[in-house]
Amino acid sequence: MHSQQKNLMIILFLLLFVFCAYITNYGASWHFDDYPNIVDNSRIHIEDLKFNTLNETFFREYENGQNLCIKLYRPVTMLTFALNWYIGQDNVVGYHIVNNFIHLVTTFFLFLTVLNLLMSPNLKGKYQGNEYVIAFLAAILWAVNPVQTQAVTYLVQRMASIAAMFYIVGIYFYLKARLSPPDYNRYLFTAGCLLSFVLALGSKENTVTFPIALAIMEILFFQDLSDKNSRKKIIAALAIGGVFIVSFLTILYIKGTIANILKGYDRRTFTIGERLLTEPRIIIYYLSQIFYPIAFRLSLVHDIKISTSLFKPWTTLPAILFIISLLGIGLFQIIKRPIIAFSILFFLLNHIIESSIIPLELIFEHRNYLPSFFLFLPVSIGLMWLVDYFKKKNSFIHILSIVFVTGVILSFCVSTLVRNRAWATEKSLWEDCIAKARDMARPYHNLARYHYQRSGDMKKAMIFYETALTKKHLNSNTGHALTLNNMAVILYDYANYKNSISLFHKALEIKPDYLEALQNLTLVYVKVGRLSEALEIADKLLSERKASSDFLQLKGFVILTAGRYDEAISILKSALDIDPNNIKANLYMGVALGLKGEYMKADVYLKQANLLSPEEIFVYFARLENSVRNGEKENTERLLDTLLGSFDENTIINSLKRLDKNNIIAPLSQKILVEVIKTKMPVVSNRMGGVKDIDKTAFKKL
Repeated sequence: MHSQQKNLMIILFLLLFVFCAYITNYGASWHFDDYPNIVDNSRIHIEDLKFNTLNETFFREYENGQNLCIKLYRPVTMLTFALNWYIGQDNVVGYHIVNNFIHLVTTFFLFLTVLNLLMSPNLKGKYQGNEYVIAFLAAILWAVNPVQTQAVTYLVQRMASIAAMFYIVGIYFYLKARLSPPDYNRYLFTAGCLLSFVLALGSKENTVTFPIALAIMEILFFQDLSDKNSRKKIIAALAIGGVFIVSFLTILYIKGTIANILKGYDRRTFTIGERLLTEPRIIIYYLSQIFYPIAFRLSLVHDIKISTSLFKPWTTLPAILFIISLLGIGLFQIIKRPIIAFSILFFLLNHIIESSIIPLELIFEHRNYLPSFFLFLPVSIGLMWLVDYFKKKNSFIHILSIVFVTGVILSFCVSTLVRNRAWATEKSLWEDCIAKARDMARPYHNLARYHYQRSGDMKKAMIFYETALTKKHLNSNTGHALTLNNMAVILYDYANYKNSISLFHKALEIKPDYLEALQNLTLVYVKVGRLSEALEIADKLLSERKASSDFLQLKGFVILTAGRYDEAISILKSALDIDPNNIKANLYMGVALGLKGEYMKADVYLKQANLLSPEEIFVYFARLENSVRNGEKENTERLLDTLLGSFDENTIINSLKRLDKNNIIAPLSQKILVEVIKTKMPVVSNRMGGVKDIDKTAFKKL
């Protein structure tokens, strides 16, 4: 059979196994970090494919002291999310199709890479006739391993999978360049290798190890290590590389980059020393998951005890010694067994970014997607040796060994199917996490958030939030502040303002710079008429971030509510100078101008708010009230028809009920709106009951 026919057959088998393993994940819902990165990330919600629009997707907003900095952030990955959004908005099916396709492409290039690796000078001829089977086994055992589900089914972890895809494509191109004669093709493959590296870096930063991986591959598979001169050249190259790395780190230290990175430990429950002590145990756990990947051992959340010394817990020192021994095996097997050496060194190398000093969370299974590429290569060689050995010795055991290998592949597929069931919904995922990490707060908190934001079951939400407060956080030392904030929001929704304020204060005791809690507390103070305290918090927020459009519009809202229209207009103008597309600032500016009697100017801002947020009913209310105050009967009729055609009866009535005294939407007149709406929807009068206008005199001067 020709190589092209073999490749085609392998593609079909890989497609079949990967498709079967992931056939149930196409409807898996959004989860956890999917929301800030995709669902709620306005930068990728593109409506056209113009260059400037696509360029916007390359950046992300970061808090940095008082300013919200815009920085380049994984542009390749974010562009793919933007294109997904352009085609299907928040429909998860399209995202899963792309993620699964990336996984399939990665699997196929892993197969091709292993196949070409077996043809390298130091391996050529050693596995004569078995190269295709070995490469297939190495690829398929990696691809259908259930440990990969977190990188494939968890949509946001396309960051990990697409970066790994470009990484393996780059390695393949490097091998093709090294195995090709010095002609035009070699230059093309070299260019492909460099481009793949750039795309990998643009997908996720952990792929910075790519040049080192190529160097290891070059030494192990292309250099004659038995030759003394070759060894001298390699040592010289390694020395130069070492000097380069040390110099690079020194520059980062002088510039303060390393210090900024290490500041992340301020919000962690562990120190840099404790992280370095803990990670060897986690890496061993990763290895156990990869080679014994039953679904019950896989989870988004793990209860890992932090190592506080070499002997606490007692497994810390043995784990460190094991990693050192594993590294030693990798180094000592370089000449005799380069494949074993490469699989070990590649695995450890690609954990060095996410499992060393950088203050990331301690454990996530998707971090194994790239490092585990070649772990099944020596296993596949061993399995093929076993099959070949018994082919000559014992036909029954030979058949049994083939059945065993097939059974392992099928069991991996089944385990992947089972694991993907946990990812089906937010509820199923967090219930799965609770079953596997009962003492961790995160799954209880997120299950509570599911019941609060998705199913609307506030009682269950409060129960799970209260349970979360009794559990521990592995990574964040301020984790309970978020729980208290969310509980306070629920209490506010049920008009329990006293206890809501109390919980906001408790959250702020844990995390004094918790901006969301401060913003929420400001609105509660407005609701209960404590405007002086609301203004005090708004000023505090602005002292933290003077150039924040959101904080300026919040202060403008407080002052507007107090009836100080001119001052509110001045502050809201500053907010709009910073961000002309700030929806609330446009709404408040329109309301403020309308209350001053400047109706035409008011409608300009209200139209802009309507354009920016066409689904926001309170903007429609504001435009309608402004038109009524201006005495524009024809325009009022038109706006009223638009309102009634855009929202159902229950939504309109429930929204009107929110415009009671001291409402935190905008100082709109519930009475004016009810009077005009009931002319075309009489039922509103009966369902609203007695309606009083907002008592402006109730707001004392601040």
